[in-house]
Amino acid sequence: MSLEQWLIMVLLLLAGAASPGPSLALVSRTAIQGGVKVGLLASLGHGLAISIYAFIAVWVTAFSKSDLEQFSQIIHIIAVIFLCYLGTSMVAEGMKKKFKPAAFSENNKKAELQHQTRAFTSGFLIAFLNPKVALFFLAVFNTTIPQDITLATMWTIAFLAGLIDGGWYALVSSLVSLKVFRTILGTKTAELDIIFGTILVVAAISLITGMSELSGENGHHF
Repeated sequence: MSLEQWLIMVLLLLAGAASPGPSLALVSRTAIQGGVKVGLLASLGHGLAISIYAFIAVWVTAFSKSDLEQFSQIIHIIAVIFLCYLGTSMVAEGMKKKFKPAAFSENNKKAELQHQTRAFTSGFLIAFLNPKVALFFLAVFNTTIPQDITLATMWTIAFLAGLIDGGWYALVSSLVSLKVFRTILGTKTAELDIIFGTILVVAAISLITGMSELSGENGHHF
């Protein structure tokens, strides 16, 4: 690959990582409530998922992009279920904090431990179960990777994608977990849970809409 192709890919991957969405909501919420270490765990999980996704995508793109499109359709269904579950859980937790703060404060240490154990897994799953990632990688790799790409280059691209993504969310985690932000937002954890949970549910609804449109387009072909 030429230097120009690498530069274009890096810029596109950075733009993709920095685009707002359910991942940003999850990582921000995790860092605000659990602190920078927990936020970094979520960022690491997210970056690892992106790295694996990127390798699969670049491999499939080099041979047959239709396979990745079919994989994306399957992920759509799983993602809707996962986002709905995660979003409604956040909203329910936020409502519990809002109306039963005493009960929540008693379980504060337990909740913090749960944040630590779930952060990496949640970060990984919200990235890997996002079908828009597959479509994004298809668009990027179709315009940047050469037909004679080597296995070493595939691994390099996958590592680079994960590094850029994980690095971006590590930066986000570090910023939102600063004392000034945690002091202001730390007292609004119930409201933040409700807001971020709602964002995830809306993201799930948008995926359902996307599935309906995709089905409609496929129907026109017959």
